Amino acid sequence: MQHEQEQRQNTISVILEISWVIMLGMELRMMKVIPAERVTL
Repeated sequence: MQHEQEQRQNTISVILEISWVIMLGMELRMMKVIPAERVTL
């Protein structure tokens, strides 16, 4: 019972880590894209 709960917590933390990395990557991409567009315009 306890082991199953521990495994579930690990899965949730992994999902949170992945979503955090995706959010960070998108933010960095946006930060890079916006100045590049301004330069071309």
